[in-house]
Amino acid sequence: MLEKFHELEELLAKNDPEMDMILQETLKLDSEGKLDNTAVEEIQRRIQNKDASENAIDIITRPSISEPWTLPKKFRLPVLAILFFVVIGALLEAIIGKQFIFSAINEYWQFIPWIIGVTAPLLAWGLFFMVKNDYFIKSRYPTWSIRWLVMFPMMVALSIAMVVTAPLGWASLYGWTTGAPTENLEARVIEISVSHPSRWCDQESELNFRGASATICVEGRLSGQTPKAGDRVQVSGRLSQLGLFVEQVRKE
Repeated sequence: MLEKFHELEELLAKNDPEMDMILQETLKLDSEGKLDNTAVEEIQRRIQNKDASENAIDIITRPSISEPWTLPKKFRLPVLAILFFVVIGALLEAIIGKQFIFSAINEYWQFIPWIIGVTAPLLAWGLFFMVKNDYFIKSRYPTWSIRWLVMFPMMVALSIAMVVTAPLGWASLYGWTTGAPTENLEARVIEISVSHPSRWCDQESELNFRGASATICVEGRLSGQTPKAGDRVQVSGRLSQLGLFVEQVRKE
């Protein structure tokens, strides 16, 4: 009947004192002719109880892996809508915002501190729980100082910048799509940069149009002589209620 106890020999190889004792008792019973079915069942019960106990201890003491952080269902749709507005708006500002002079830019700049004051705590609160509970971020940046002193402030700052620029991007899209074609509008050059072919936009110019100023990418939009700071130029583009989408800058 000893062939039924191969598992005892395997566990004995692991230097388990309790298993060694069980094996010695089994050998003793077998040598005395007392290894009947009742004894076998008792030995098997002791082995099973030991395995179950060890598994339970292993489960209790095993380091827990936190579940990936997920947003409650009732907040998912509003958050997705806000993310869409912010991310797409920031992309629009980066792509077409460099051609648009927002007519209410001066008033908007005065309103920006209020936007930051309201959104910064909310963004910091949400990003704090995301960084704290997200398994991917923990595994990607395991060092506490990198995660909290570098990544967390950068994520908050980038999020605030996107929130601030998103309305400008949507305003640019509105001005581009709804503006009426207009020519020979006068603007003043506040500053113009030297052409740098290695830059994303080779040449930029800050223009003032009807009291509103913006830095415009004039690469491929300059006609005639290159203007200097203080010059009056003729601007063509699309004029809407929100401002002017610049398509051409010309110096007479």
